[in-house]
Amino acid sequence: MSKKLILVPNLEKREAVEACKDLAENKVVGFSVCLFPQDARLLNLPQCELEGSPREEDVVVVLGGDGTVLRAIKLLGENQVPILGVNFGKVGFLSEVESWELKEALNRLIAGDYRVESRMMLEVRARNVAELSLNEAVIGRGGRPRPIKIEVLVDNTLFGKFLSDGLIMATPTGSTAYSFSAGGPLVSPQAEVILCSLICPYSLFNRPFILNGEESLKARLVEGEDVELSVDGRQVSRLSVGEEVSVRRADKKAFLVRLDGKSFYKLFREKMIGESE
Repeated sequence: MSKKLILVPNLEKREAVEACKDLAENKVVGFSVCLFPQDARLLNLPQCELEGSPREEDVVVVLGGDGTVLRAIKLLGENQVPILGVNFGKVGFLSEVESWELKEALNRLIAGDYRVESRMMLEVRARNVAELSLNEAVIGRGGRPRPIKIEVLVDNTLFGKFLSDGLIMATPTGSTAYSFSAGGPLVSPQAEVILCSLICPYSLFNRPFILNGEESLKARLVEGEDVELSVDGRQVSRLSVGEEVSVRRADKKAFLVRLDGKSFYKLFREKMIGESE
């Protein structure tokens, strides 16, 4: 059985869709090109519909930006395989190559000239439903212009009750996303920690705090209306007073394909600061 090249395009970007159709209609040496069933149907490519679950030797090629990488993580679920991110978006921090480098990147995939980097994920549980997160889980107020109060427990020990606009619980990979915008620290993606940042806190305590990978966190809603839980930018639940969200390091990891060995800090400088050597 041949290895599969599973395409995950940003369906809202014309260039990404065109690149996806081009790859689907032409052979990629050493791979069977396919798409997740819902994408294959939307793009009218029934002959490319993925059958069964992704296997360890398969590779996902994301044609989009960071949001599309996160969608691929969601689609893979418990069957995480290496992901090559091809940036058709703006920042593209999770992407390895830009859109114009796609052909060369595929040649290197075919030749096996790449390495795979593992990334820690979070298991986020609310109402007995678990979600995997590569970037962050956020408890935040919805449309109400009022702060919410959240009780935070670390390993079932009360850490504090905080009045704020919300709480971000992020992975090291997510340290460059919403957590960073909220004043959280930049953390090496190879670390195994959970970053917690309050959003606009109404107290003297306004510093992020970091848990090690063995610790778990529970966040219980004490006060607030129209409160939402989102995971990697997707709203997954509305929370009522008394409900809690549990966050721990997931047993599963995400896997990102790396081609050029560019360091995390060089990438940060180029993408976030806008400087190059």
